Order: sequence, then structure tokens, then C-alpha cells
Amino acid sequence: MGELGHLNEPAVLYNLKKRYEKDLFHTYSGLFLVVVNPYKRLPIYGNDIIDVYRGKSREKVAPHIFAMSDVAYRAMLQEDRNQSMLITGESGAGKTENTKKVIQYLTRIAGRSDGETLLEEQLLQFNPILEALGNAKTKKNNNSSRFGKFIELQFNSGGQIAGAHTRIYLLEKSRVVFQASMERNFHVFYQIMYLEPELKEKFRLTRAEDFSFISRKGANGEFEPLTVEGIDDRKDFELTRSALGTLKIQPEDQNMIWQTLAAILHMGNLPFTEVSKDVAGLADEKVLAIVAGLLGVETAKLRQCILSPSLAALSDKEKTFKQLSKPKAERSRDALCKALYGNLFLWVVKQINEELSHSEQQAHFIGVLDISGFEIFEVNSFEQICINYTNEKLQQFFNHHMFNLEQEEYKREGLTDWKFEDYGMDLQDTIDLIEKEGYGILSILEEQCLIPEADDKSFTVKLHTTHSAHRNFRAPKFFGLTFKIYHYAGEVDYTTTEWIDKNRDPLEADLKELMLRSSFKFVRDLFDEKLTGSNLAAPAAASGPGTPSGGRAAPGTATRRRAAGAAFTYVSRQYKEQLNHLMSVLNSTSPHFIRCIIPNLQKKQNSINDKLVLDQLKCNGVLEGIRIARKGWPNRIKYPEFIKRYYLLKPGLDPKTPQPKESTKDLCAHLVKTYPDKIFADQMRMGLTKIFFRSGQLAAFENIREQIISTMVVSIQAASRAFLARREYNKMREQEIAAKTIQRNVRGYIDLVDSLWYKLFVTGRPMINRRDFLKEIELLSKQLASLQKQLANLNEEIARLKKERSESDDILARVEKEYDDIKAKHAALESEISSLKKEKETLSEKLNLSEDALKEESSRGNALGREKTDLEKTRTELEHNLNDEKERNKALEEAKRKAEADRDDWEDKLDLAQSRVSDHQKKIAELQKQFDEQEGRAHDMDQLATQLNAKLNSLAKNLAAAEEDFTRENSDKSGLDNTRKDLQAQVEAAKSNLDDIREKVTAANAQAKRLDSQLADTNLQLDEQRAKLNKSEKSGKEYRGKAKDLADALEEETAARNNAEKAKSALDARFNELTSQVRSLESAKSVSADQTKALKNQLDDLTKRVEDGEAANNRLKNENKAAQEEEADLNDRLEQEREGAKKEKKRLTAKIQELTNLLENAPKGDAKSEDLRKMEDQIRDIEDQTKAAEDAKAKADAANAEYANSLKDLKEKLAEVEKRAAENAEANRKAKEALDQMTRELEKQEDARALLEAKNRHAAAEVEDLKRKISAFAGDAGRTSDLTAHYKSENVGLKADFDDLEKDNKILAKDVRDARAKFDEVLKQAGTEKAQKTRLQNSNAVLKKLVMDRILSNNEILNQLKTHSAHFSGEQ
Repeated sequence: MGELGHLNEPAVLYNLKKRYEKDLFHTYSGLFLVVVNPYKRLPIYGNDIIDVYRGKSREKVAPHIFAMSDVAYRAMLQEDRNQSMLITGESGAGKTENTKKVIQYLTRIAGRSDGETLLEEQLLQFNPILEALGNAKTKKNNNSSRFGKFIELQFNSGGQIAGAHTRIYLLEKSRVVFQASMERNFHVFYQIMYLEPELKEKFRLTRAEDFSFISRKGANGEFEPLTVEGIDDRKDFELTRSALGTLKIQPEDQNMIWQTLAAILHMGNLPFTEVSKDVAGLADEKVLAIVAGLLGVETAKLRQCILSPSLAALSDKEKTFKQLSKPKAERSRDALCKALYGNLFLWVVKQINEELSHSEQQAHFIGVLDISGFEIFEVNSFEQICINYTNEKLQQFFNHHMFNLEQEEYKREGLTDWKFEDYGMDLQDTIDLIEKEGYGILSILEEQCLIPEADDKSFTVKLHTTHSAHRNFRAPKFFGLTFKIYHYAGEVDYTTTEWIDKNRDPLEADLKELMLRSSFKFVRDLFDEKLTGSNLAAPAAASGPGTPSGGRAAPGTATRRRAAGAAFTYVSRQYKEQLNHLMSVLNSTSPHFIRCIIPNLQKKQNSINDKLVLDQLKCNGVLEGIRIARKGWPNRIKYPEFIKRYYLLKPGLDPKTPQPKESTKDLCAHLVKTYPDKIFADQMRMGLTKIFFRSGQLAAFENIREQIISTMVVSIQAASRAFLARREYNKMREQEIAAKTIQRNVRGYIDLVDSLWYKLFVTGRPMINRRDFLKEIELLSKQLASLQKQLANLNEEIARLKKERSESDDILARVEKEYDDIKAKHAALESEISSLKKEKETLSEKLNLSEDALKEESSRGNALGREKTDLEKTRTELEHNLNDEKERNKALEEAKRKAEADRDDWEDKLDLAQSRVSDHQKKIAELQKQFDEQEGRAHDMDQLATQLNAKLNSLAKNLAAAEEDFTRENSDKSGLDNTRKDLQAQVEAAKSNLDDIREKVTAANAQAKRLDSQLADTNLQLDEQRAKLNKSEKSGKEYRGKAKDLADALEEETAARNNAEKAKSALDARFNELTSQVRSLESAKSVSADQTKALKNQLDDLTKRVEDGEAANNRLKNENKAAQEEEADLNDRLEQEREGAKKEKKRLTAKIQELTNLLENAPKGDAKSEDLRKMEDQIRDIEDQTKAAEDAKAKADAANAEYANSLKDLKEKLAEVEKRAAENAEANRKAKEALDQMTRELEKQEDARALLEAKNRHAAAEVEDLKRKISAFAGDAGRTSDLTAHYKSENVGLKADFDDLEKDNKILAKDVRDARAKFDEVLKQAGTEKAQKTRLQNSNAVLKKLVMDRILSNNEILNQLKTHSAHFSGEQ
């Protein structure tokens, strides 16, 4: 899905949905493999499917969990590096099943071939044990893993599986004592109900409904169903026992496991009662006695430890006991049950690890991490923040890994305008909010756990106070035990109820001591420090797995130790240690990511809930990966593939072009001009081997391609319809013509059928002997077809030769271009060396400037030294960040070394290209020679084609003549009867003359036989002489060719020797020059290193002082914040007083007005009534109160003004401090930038030095190679001189043969003259008859001509031989 044209959430969801409907549950999304739970069994995980994926690359097979497993296995062997497979998802998404498939695949392909199958069987059998002890039914999943695990499959140096090691995380121990409605406890509690009757009797086990820990009554008072669809507890129990036996856990230990589980079930039935408000008791001690017997402890001691544990670890006589209330006693009982079960789980995993640890040399491992994904519930507690904290770290790990891969891809392809950003840092604020020491949520939780009086409310208040200004933290508007965190997957509201107790996870010390005094060794081992301590403090211990840290209910097992004071190990602390260890292991591996998706909550097949799937994609980080990919260049295609798919977008573009990159540039430029509103140049980048696109740009290419193809399809459809219509029309037209022809012939027959001449013609026609012209025409037609076929074959041969010639021209051009490119790269390297010299000169100037800047910053930093003592805590955090920075620098150094290795590879490729150029030049010479030969053959073929055409024309003429003869014979048939009689008369006359002629012919034949015998003897002698001449001519040609080749070879070797000497001298000079440059660069490097060290020391001092200043700045900000809060509080109180005063004033004014009205309306008299006097007194009191209120208001206004002035002064001071801090921060930033610049320049010098050293080595190798070639050339020159002497001796023999041939020629001429004389003498004896004399004269003329032709031919051959011999002597 990472290559989709439109890379967004709807496209991803649509793609997953369509594939799911077609039973395609595995889909790639960049680095992820997304697996959607099909909710049905499919035959896609058998051994035959494993064989399909064995050794295949990921691109050549369909997406599958086996493909990812094979990629990890092959990478481990090839890269010599550990691998990890991270499988995450919600409960019910299929994490456990996919983990088992990974183990199945790896044990199949990496198992031993010598018949030792026990290890492979054990690896496949330990999963049923972990499922029985760690899986349970939930609302989403009937077989949900309630813990996380990291399984290391270990391999030896030969790639065979050698063992395994398992670490566990987040075991949900609270499920032992409590399950939600419609959920079950761990499977093993229900499986032990199917023990043998004698064991059940021994462990006092009855029915599952009799135990409160594994049964629950519903609202109707009936028990909820304990069976689960698809799970057979009886059958699974047999599998569990078989697996325990396979892993060599003894039957005695197995029985102790069942006994411990039975004790836990019985503890759930303890009948607690309230003796008083704060004192608990037991209604019946029968169950307690059963529990004590199963655990091997005294009943009274167990009762005392549960109901009234001791307060101090003093001697037995001085112990002080406390009575527990009923709720506290129940919590103490629950803590013991959880501790028993958690330690039992640890013990089983430890036994598995010890059995699977074999003695082979363990070279590498493939780690499989199966852990829950991001969780957002209606109520999110301590368990969810632990899980979400884990997923934040894993998502940061993925983002950083993806960033590194993208950066390497862009660098490898030469994209220079990419802005590199590490998106893993986007999540650092949230991670710090949770884990940072002294500041994070988990650290505050640990601090509150140390305070005895602390509770959930005080913890929540401390969180709100500390993190109220954090951008990813929100406190509620109205106080409550909640807060909100903004994670990468969304907002999560957390409830802090019982966080203190869950983090403490208290187990009474008396209970632990009691278990350590058990009569059963098995129980004592469960609480041994070797089991619990090693797994808590050192998750990487060789003998045990990682510590379970309580999954969704209690992520850990806390232990309180009394050896050195009241020291506590809290769940959050041990969980952070385990997670840090896990991340360090993952960082040392090459990761592979698998995300499991649950399609719906109803467990239906072929049904997808869109919102549910999108939420999981967001929580699993798939959409986060797509967000990062969209910021870069998510779509990329190799140039040949791009041209092959999109060549239709530009007319005339060859899809098989030998220069796909140039063709891609032309195509993109054409589309930018043609479609300026769809195709944009800034949305594409050209790499070395690929073209890169922004998100959505490739989809525009696809749309244009679809439009063009649609137009082409419409044109093809139109042409096809037109062709069909024309064919139908022609068929109808031919039918019409045929009908008319038939009609015309029928009419003609009707007109002639009664004619006497026609009847005579029909009667006499069979009597006439005729030539079978039709047969002759058929024969000539076959000959014509054969000749046409030969002509077509010749034309094909000519076309093939022309094509080969054009291909040879293309190869020649491509090789020349490659040679020019290599020369250009060589020139670029030379220019780079010169530029390095210039950069070296500028380094000293920049160093001086940096020293001045550092001195100036040192003077500024001295003013902040007084506040150093208050910032030790901040300094510790910064040192931690510095260590992280050093680790990043180490990673950069590793990347640098890798880049240097790549550079050496390119130089090797350059040498290989040069050797290929020389090879191509040789091949070009051979191809040119072959081309000349093929051209000669083509010329011969053209001549042959001309002759065949002439023969074809003559046959056509003969065919025409035969047709004319046929026509003429038809026309002359009427006169044959008249001429037949004349011919018979002539035949009779010829017969009479034939006898005379036969006599004469007999005599002539006898004479001719004698002449023929003499002529045959003469011809035989001539043929022998001609064969000798041909043989001599052939030998001469061969000797001339060999001599010419040797002369050319000698000339080439001489020229090569001269060139080698010149190259040797040039390389020696170059070698000396490079050596001097390397020495100078090494000296500059040492000086620069000293200067850099001094600068780093100064920068560390300055950084420390600046950090002190930043801490002071933060303290002033906090004071400012407090002052602002106080100001706001005073303003609120003042405003409230003003409002109260206004209301009081209004009330009093109204009352005064009322009293005044009463006075005015009162009757006038000399004496006032008592009521009037009271009214006047009230008016005066009110007036006094009003005046006092006005005076208080004036004083408050004056105080407020004074406070405002002081606040203004404080703000001015704060602004001045902030300004100084900003100046210091800016100076610090400039100093860091200068130091980074100097570091980069030093690294460039290092790269230049390494490049010069590589060139130096390459030049020395070339000198040695040339020396070897020169010695080889010297040997070849010696052999050439030997061959020349040999051919000279052969030339002497050839001249002797030539003299012998001239003598034979003279003898032949004499024999010819003698034969001619004898022939003349024979002719004189032939008689005097005229016919015989004419015949003999003709024969004599023919014989003369034949003999003269032979003589002239021999003379020509002799002349040519003389010329070639003279030329050959001159060449020698």
C-alpha cells in the first residue's frame, strides 16, 4: 500500500477491504505487514506453502507471514546481524497465532537434517504451556494472551536452530482474583478440573462452580457459562500435560503445579467476616486448613499472617501485630494469590528456558515480540498507561528506523534537496512526560508511593500542578481523579483510581516469610530471590526470563525487602527497566514489523467495520508511517519499468530504449508542457536508477495513461467494426457478381444448345489430342511459389543482417558513452581533490573565528556561575541527553564507515568499467569483422536474389508463351485435319532417306568415338594441372593471410609496449604526487584533531554555564507564573469586594430613600414620635456605613495600584533576565553550529584522505598490472619473431613449388601441341564427304576453342601467382 498513487486513509482502507473480500488477508504497507484476522481456517500454513516461500525474495511471492519470516532468516545469515519481528495488535487480532506461524516456519527451514528432532518438537510444544497459563477468554477473544513475550530463537553459525529463550512482560495477575462479566480466568484453572479422580480428591477439587475465583453469577442468579466455543478444556489439558512432558518437567513438579493452582482456588473461598468495624475474622477455618495443607504451612500461622500481620521485622518476642479490616484482609489474600500465580508462571518459563538452552555455539538470534497494541478504553487506568507507554517507545523506534532507511535510499539515489528529519523525535515529548526522572508521571507516582499518607487524590493534584503547562497534558476543568495525554494514536483520558496500590502491589512480609518456611521445596522455590530477584533486577539474566510486570491489571510483581531498611521495588520502576532493556535489544537488531487487525467485534467472516479498522491502523502506527512517507517521496519506480509502462504518453518513444533515464527525462518534460495543470516538475525527482514522486503525482500519470489507452481502444474498436462491415459488403458484392455470371452463362447455353455447329464441336472435341496446359500451368505455379519462398527467405536474411548491424552500432555507441562517462567521473575526482586543498586552507580561518567566538561566549557565561549550585538536578538530565547524543554520534560514525565502504565499491566498479571498455573495444573489432563478412554474404545474397528474379521473369514469360500456344492451338484445330495428310506424305519421304543417313551416321560415330577418347585423355591431363594450380593458389593465400596477421599483431604489441611504458611513467608520477598529498593531509588532520579537542572542552564548559543560566531562567519563569497566579487571585478577590460594596451601597441607598419618604410623609408637630427618631438614627447609621465603605474602597484602590507597580517592576526584571537567557542561548547555538561545521569539515578531510589512499592503492595495482602485461608482451614478441622466421622458410619452399609449377605448365603446353597435331592427322583420315567434313570442322573448332580457353586460363593463373608471390616476398 506504500506505493498507492493516492496515499491516504480512504485509499488504505479501501485496499484492505477489497483484499479481505477476496480472502487476501496479508498486505504490505511500506515496512509493515498488515494481517487481518480471517476468523476461519485456511490451508495456507502447511509445509507445502512453507516450501513455496523458502528462499524467495519478498517481491517475487504474495504477501505472507512466511515471507517476512524468510526475509528475517536470510538477512540474519547474509548480514551477520540479529533480527527481530515485532507483532502487535489488539486482543483477538491474531498476534499469538502469527507468532506460532513464525516459529513453525523457522523450525521447518532451519531444523536439523540429521534426525535430531527433539529440539524442534520442544519449540513447537512450549506454546501450549504458555497459552494454558497465560491465556484467557475476554469479550473480544476466546483465547486472548494476557501477557507479552519476547522469544529469542537462537541459531548456530551454520544457520541451524540451536535453542530458544523467552522473556515475559505485562502478565495480568489481577485476573486470578477478578474477571469482568462474560470473561474467564486463565485456562489452566478450568483444565485442572479434568484431573484424575485420586488427584482431585487429594487437592479437594470438586466442580468449577464451587470456586468463586473461576465462576460468576449473573443478574438472574444463575452461573454464567464456563465453557467457551472452540475450546475443549479436557483436550487442551492433555495437550498441556504432553507438552510439559516433552519439555522434561517431571511428573512430581507437574503435580506441585496443580496443587499450587488448587490452593489459589481454595483461597478464593475463604469466608471473611467482620468481627468489628476494623477487625476481620473467619467464619469457618475448614477452607483455611485445606489451603495450609496444600501450601505446606501451619494453619494458625497462615491465619495470623492474613488477619493480623506484624508491623516490624524484629525478633519474635518483640513483634507488634495489627488487626486488619475485612477489605484489607481480602486485599492481603488477593496479593498472596497473585504472587503465587505470578511466581508459578515465572518458574515454568524458567524451566522451559533451561531445557531449550542447548550446548551449541549460539551465533545469532531472531527475536519475536508478541505484545498488546495501543489501547483506548472507556476507563483507562494504570495498566493502559504502561501499555501505551510501551507502544510510544515502539512507534518511536519504528519512526527512527523508517527515517534511516529513507535517508539511505535518498543518499544512494543522489537526492540532494531532501530535508532530513528524524520523525522519531516527534514522540519524545510524550515519552518524557511519562518516564522522565524527577518529572515524569511514573516518577511522581514512585515519589507518592514513598509517602505513607499519600493517596490517589494527592497524586492527581501533584500531576496537575507539575504538568499543567505541558503541551501534551491536560487537566480537567473541574477537579477529578483524571487527566488527559495526547498520544500519537489519539487523546486518552486516564483515571488515577488505585494507582498507588497497583504500583506498590503490596505483599505482607509475614506471608512471604511463611511461604519460605513451607514444607514443600516447590513452594519455597517460588519465593526464592534467585527466581524473583533475578527477573526483577536483571531482565537479561541467562537463567530466567524477563519479569512479568502485570499486563492489563497489574504490570509487575513488586517485592518489599527488609535487608537494608524498608527498600521497595515498585512496579513502574521495574517496568521501565525491563522496557529499556527490551529497546536496547531491539536497537541491536534489524527489525521487521507485523501489525494484526481485528476486522469486527462480532467475529464474523468477510465483514469489516470501517471505523474499527481505521482506529487500529492509527493505533498500530500504520497511518503514522504513511504520514511520514507522504512528507517524502513515497512512490519510486526504476527507469526501465517506468518507460515500459508509460511510453505511450509520448509518441515515438521506444519502450526498449538502451537509455531509459534520458528517455524518462524527455517523457516527463513532455508531460509537464502538455499537462501543466496535472503534472508538476517540482513533484518529481530523478535518482541514479529510479524516479521519485510526491504523493498523488503518480496517480496523475496513471489517469493520463488510462485516457490515452481509452482513446486507442476506441480507435481499435472503430477500425474493427469498419473492417467487419467492409468484409460483409465485399461478400455481398461478390455474390451479386457470381449470380450475374451464372445468369449470363445460362443464357448463352440456351442460345447454343440447338445449334448444329455447337453439336459438331461437342462431338469432335474429345477426338483431338491436346497438350495438358493446365498441368503445365500448375507445375509452373509451384515453381513460382518455391522461388517466391526462397526470395522471402533471402529478404528475411537480409533484414536480419541489417538488424544485427544496427544492434552492433548501438552497442558501439553505448560503450563509447560509458567510456566518456567514466572519463568524466575521473575528471570530477581530480577536481574534488583540488577542492579539498582549498577547503583545507579555509579550515584554519574558521578555527580562529570559532576561538574568538568561544572566548566571547566564555566572558558572557561567567556572569551566570553564581547560580550553579541550584541546578545539579538539571545538569544530570543534560548529561543523560549528552550520552544520547554520543550514541547518535556513534551511529553517524557507523553510517560514515558504511559510506566509505560504498565509495570503495564505486571505485572497484570504476575499474571494472574500464576493463569492460577494453573488452567492448575488442568485441567491437570482432563485430566489425563479422559485419564485413555478413555484408559480403548479403551482397552474394543480393546477387542470388537478382538471378532468382531473372529466372522468375523467364518462367513468367514461358508461362505466358504456353498460354499463347494454348490459345493458338485452339484456334488452329480446325486446320489440323487438312495438314495431317501432308505430314503423312512427308513422313514417308523422310523414311526413305533415313536409311542412307543411318549408314553415314554409323561411320561418323565410330570416328567420333576415337576422337572422344583422345579428347578425354587430354581433358584429364588438363584437370590434373588445374588442380595443382588451385592448390598452389590456396596455399599462397593462406600464407599471405598469416603473414599479414602476424605483422599486424607485432605492430599492435609494439604500440601497446610503448603505451605501457608511458602509462607506467605517468602512474609513477601520479603515485608520488598522491603520496605527498596524503602526508600533508595526515599532518593537517592531527593538527585539526588537537584543535577540535580543545574546542570541545571549551564548548562543554560553556554548555554547562549556559545550562545553569537556562535553569535560572526556568526558576524565574516559575516565580513569574506564581506572581501572575497571585495577581489573578487578588484581582478576583478585589472584584468580588467591589461587587459586594456596590450591592451594599445600592441596598443602603434604597433604604435611605425609603426612610426619607417616610419622614416626608410623617405628620408635623412639635414633638417627634418614637418611630421617627428610630428612623433618623438608622439613616445616620447607614450614612456612616456608606462613608466607611467608601474609605475602605479608596484604601483598596491605593493598595491595588501599589501592587500593580511592584508587579510591573517584577515583569521588567523578568524580561531583562529572559533577554539575557535568550542572548546566552543564541550564543550557545552559534558556538554549537561552529563546532558542528568544523566537525563536518574534519570529516570531509577524513573522506578525502581515505579517497586518496584508495586511489593510491588502485594506482599501485595498475602499475603492477602493467608490469605483468609488459613482460607478457615481451614473450609474445619473441614468439612473433619465431613465427616470422618459420614463415620465411615456408616462403622459400613456396618459391620452389612455383618453379616446379612453371615447368609443369611448359610440359602441358607441349602436350597440347602434340595432341593438336595428332588430332589434325586424325581429321585428314576422316574422308571427303561434305557432311562429314563439316561436322569434323565444327568439332575441330570446338576443340580448338576449349584448348585455347584452358591455355589462357592457365596463363592467367600463372600471372596471378607470380604477382602474389612478388607481393608476399615484399611483405616478408
